[in-house]
Parts: sequence; C-alpha cells; structure tokens
Amino acid sequence: MVHELIHAFDDCRAHIEWNNCEHLACSEVRAAALSGDCRFLNEIQRGNISIAGQFKRCVRRRAELSIKMSPACKASAVRKSAHFPKIPRAISTAGRGNSGPLLPIAPTAGSVDSQLLLLSLLMLLLNFLIQTVATVDKVFDACFKDTEPFERIP
Repeated sequence: MVHELIHAFDDCRAHIEWNNCEHLACSEVRAAALSGDCRFLNEIQRGNISIAGQFKRCVRRRAELSIKMSPACKASAVRKSAHFPKIPRAISTAGRGNSGPLLPIAPTAGSVDSQLLLLSLLMLLLNFLIQTVATVDKVFDACFKDTEPFERIP
C-alpha cells in the first residue's frame, strides 16, 4: 500500500510521465526504498541474506524488475534496437532453389533463418536487460536520496 502511495505522491509532486522509463525508474527506486519493501526481514523471507549493502541491492533489484515489466519500457527497447542488422534476403532465401522472385518463406527448425531469428531475439533481450540496468543506474543516486514526503528513509 505504501509503495503505491509513493507513486501517487510522485505523480502529484513531479508530474511523472509513466511512459518515460527514467521517470518510472526513479519512482520505483523511491517506492522500494521508502515503502519498507526492502526491510531486512522481508529480504530474509525472499532468501536474500546478506548484511553489507543489502538494502541498496534490494532497491535496485526491485526497480529493475518493475522496469522489466513495463510495456512502455519494452517498446522503447525495441525502438532503440532498430539498428540491429537485418537478415539479408540472399541469406533468407539461400538454398531454397528459388529461381523466380524472392518470396518470404517461414523459417523451419534448424534453418539459417530460424537461427538468425533466434539470434536477433536474443540480442533484443540482452539489449533490453542492459537498458534496464542502465536506466536504473542513471537515476539511482538522486532518486535514492530523495526521501520526500519523509525526512529520511523510514
């Protein structure tokens, strides 16, 4: 409940653009830090047992998980990945004996097309995970220090 109230506070105070991944990341950092989500006993129940630095690791992890679940951030990652190399038509039709116009053919298991498609999807996923971590890293310090409406982290 407190987690969602922090988001509501952020929306009223800072006019968060919820489709902006940096805004969302900042609000998630604040909500995880200020709501009690990362209290020591909660972390023990989750199986995350560590003493030094556990609170900040928890806040970062929970913010990253929220960003990964955001449809807007997923779509943003896909747009930013548009520069990935495309499958050349010569490769996508190689070995099929097409003497006429090149027609798109659905990839079959084990074909060059299916391997390239899988590689492209893996590159997209890796890029999304890297962008998620980078987005949280970019806002983490400033947002972690922002304890409004509290004087300090409760």
